[in-house]
Amino acid sequence: MPNLAIIPLTNQSRSFPIVGIGASAAGLQAVSELLGELSPDCTLACLVVIHLDPDHASSLPEILARRTSPQVVQAVDAMSIEMGHVYVIPPAVSMTVRDRRIRLRPRETTMGPPIPVDDLLDSLAKDQGTNAIGVILSGTGSDGVLGLQSVHNEGGITLAQDEDTAAFASMPRLAVAQGCVDLVLPPLRIGQEVCRMGMHPHLALFRLEQSTRMADPSEESLRPVFRILGSACKVDFSHYKRGTIYRRLSRRMALHRISDIDDYVALHQRAPRSLLDLDQMNMIRANLLRA
Repeated sequence: MPNLAIIPLTNQSRSFPIVGIGASAAGLQAVSELLGELSPDCTLACLVVIHLDPDHASSLPEILARRTSPQVVQAVDAMSIEMGHVYVIPPAVSMTVRDRRIRLRPRETTMGPPIPVDDLLDSLAKDQGTNAIGVILSGTGSDGVLGLQSVHNEGGITLAQDEDTAAFASMPRLAVAQGCVDLVLPPLRIGQEVCRMGMHPHLALFRLEQSTRMADPSEESLRPVFRILGSACKVDFSHYKRGTIYRRLSRRMALHRISDIDDYVALHQRAPRSLLDLDQMNMIRANLLRA
């Protein structure tokens, strides 16, 4: 069976993954280390939100531009998000994503304390779905936890900095405790993984257009998956909509660095419940029972 076979061809094939990165002011070093691992050929874009002093101009774009290969710019309202770019939040604003464009609004218009990381990640999840990658780095407080949960729930991939390397571990620790983090790594490793994931068929669907077009997976190829899932949660997923099954399986395959469905099934013959995230599997099951 050829690689990438579980990925159906859709209009999404012209898109590329967008990475939302959040940290507090103390997380600048971690952000710099992550971005420093991005090579010029990484097929993604990054949006960076750091808690900034609202009353002072930011030199963050210039600082980060010296440490990474992609082009670094300060975000502007309605700016189109382009591959190979890093977009940095300006001071005193909230940055979100809509229709693959950056949207900025004054911080004063938000209710309650500022939560710029949550704002970014939640909007990114809703706008990009499985094409979103969420990252939480060193920081105090809980900003970013709910946003990362949104990315996770929409089928995106989530990462957090490990406590050993975090100057302030509150933000990543709370995200991990929420159960919405796929990988916990040092910033250098996060940068490497993000770049790799951008090339995986789960996210880099546009690369299918550069190779031989392939048909959707056959029922025969998916039968072992349905059999394992049926045994794990007592539901026949063979009758469920294929798009959801494709997205959930391909997400797990990206995390395991596997692009062939046969290899993935073989890997999980002894651990069937990890074929899909348990919470996502239960969500699918609930939707199926309501149908």
